[in-house]
Amino acid sequence: MLPRWDYGGAGWRLTFRHAAVTNVYRRSRDLFLAQRFARHVSPLTTTVYTHPSDQEMFDQIRPLPC
Repeated sequence: MLPRWDYGGAGWRLTFRHAAVTNVYRRSRDLFLAQRFARHVSPLTTTVYTHPSDQEMFDQIRPLPC
């Protein structure tokens, strides 16, 4: 039985693609650029790749008034 993440040998390709699209988004902060890079039809599909890091979340939330 294949590991759950393997998908018949394509798992590393999906992981590489995910990492590449995530890096494009993190460096540019442009969802539509990442969408074009990934060749997604919808920007909603691209949002799957926009995982903020813990530090990014902290940096955005910290300045908010309590």
